[in-house]
Amino acid sequence: MPFNSTLYLVFLAGTVCLYWVIPERHRVFALIAFGGLFYAYAGLPYLLLLGGLGGASYSVGLLIERDRERWKLLFGVCLLALVLTFFKYAGAVTELLHAGGWDLMLPLGISFYTFELIHYLVEIYRGNIRNPKPDDFLAFLLFFPTRVSGPIRRFPAFTSQLKDIRFKPEYLLYGVTLLVLGYAQKIIIADPLVPFTQGLQDPTVLSALEVLARLYAYSIRIYADFGGLTNIAMGSALLFGVLVPRNFNYPYLRPNISLFWRSWHMSLSNWVRDYLYIPLGGNRHGEWRTALHLLIAMFVIGIWHGSSLNFAVWGLWHGVGLMVNRWWRLTIGRSMPSNWFMYVLGVIITFHFVTIGWALFVTDSLGDSLIIFYKILPYV
Repeated sequence: MPFNSTLYLVFLAGTVCLYWVIPERHRVFALIAFGGLFYAYAGLPYLLLLGGLGGASYSVGLLIERDRERWKLLFGVCLLALVLTFFKYAGAVTELLHAGGWDLMLPLGISFYTFELIHYLVEIYRGNIRNPKPDDFLAFLLFFPTRVSGPIRRFPAFTSQLKDIRFKPEYLLYGVTLLVLGYAQKIIIADPLVPFTQGLQDPTVLSALEVLARLYAYSIRIYADFGGLTNIAMGSALLFGVLVPRNFNYPYLRPNISLFWRSWHMSLSNWVRDYLYIPLGGNRHGEWRTALHLLIAMFVIGIWHGSSLNFAVWGLWHGVGLMVNRWWRLTIGRSMPSNWFMYVLGVIITFHFVTIGWALFVTDSLGDSLIIFYKILPYV
């Protein structure tokens, strides 16, 4: 049920109206039922997989809460990671080995809900989630507004709102505003740019200037598309009286790549920071280890987006950018003036670094990405 379909709007309107006429004590169960219907429409196997992983995670969570043994956490995290890896990368690996790619469809929302379930298990182990109620867990698992394109939510922040679900006119107004904004971004900006940017799929027939123009257009398109879908998700959630995390905060106006990643797909970058980068050691073990941790974190962000080699290299591209930015801030940057000119210059450099990197994101092969790099090299 795509967000940009009439069916989704009908489903959303119907469930919202029904939700607010149901007595408050039953609204959590309504969220569970609505999510079940949403997934059942997408396909019963998707619902069964979600239910199976959810049931396993809840059971492992109960075992972890009992005595907080580390091996139980590792078992649960590895189980979730293996399932995600299987569905996301099995086809790509067999194709790479010339064994015939498996025709596996990626289950709806699996990249998002596996990360949410890993967060759930880790926070139980840390003692930040205590005595989770089954209905709260099911509502968290099945909340459909964030299942298509995120954002990645946190269990405590979500379930704390279920304790007092009351109609708030300001949520309705803000939710409708975000829906209108999201659909405008998607329909008016992103979708019309699709035919133009698809030319990057075959860069051999394009001139250098045509490649550059399409890369700039793709920067606009991907931000409008993903940002629009996120606004639709946030707006939909607000209609049910639920606030979900913001995912974008004017990322193209950030003066360095570090601040860009604090403003772009924030729920993902915050997740990777909290559950990978910091547990690895963050920046606490010297510059070489910090550089390695940055590369690992961005590599994971890259392969989270897709199974092709391009996504891995795209993640490493940003990892190297973060390393260089950190070196700059600790050395030369300390003696540089802080004024509006340097800020604008930083925004321009960062935007172009990100835009050039989209060459790895938009093409189907690393070879095509290299052709794009070669063609635009004289202009860089």
